[in-house]
Amino acid sequence: MNYQKYFKDRIFIEDSKHDLYVALKEVTGLTMKDIFLLSVAIGYNEGKKQEIKNKRDIFSLQQFSEQDFPLLLSIVMDDIRRNESSKELTFDKVFEKINKEVVSSIIESYANAGIDRLVEISKFAVNQKKEYFVSNFLKYIHKFS
Repeated sequence: MNYQKYFKDRIFIEDSKHDLYVALKEVTGLTMKDIFLLSVAIGYNEGKKQEIKNKRDIFSLQQFSEQDFPLLLSIVMDDIRRNESSKELTFDKVFEKINKEVVSSIIESYANAGIDRLVEISKFAVNQKKEYFVSNFLKYIHKFS
């Protein structure tokens, strides 16, 4: 499937939160893309979105792997379905509503809310190894699965 047709070429975050991404990258060794994906997942899991007011370009769509797109589109589709008034919204009808603007808005707003929670979760890991951070983060994620 050609997932790129549903995504803008660039990914944006809130400019004032860029330092949080950089700090988490330094502490964990994760990429900005991975931190963004974790932030999206946390924001979505907690049902929190926060609109981006001052956008900062952090990476291109090319940073995503083919495995990342289904996760992001699933989140977008569920968000659309949840926010529609019709309980009988079919998969096809949801899919019709997906475009680059909608996808970007939804995933970037989940990431914008999720990064704050990710920082909260990882504060204990400032002087710890990446493996410690990852294992504790996975424990957090498993609480919600």
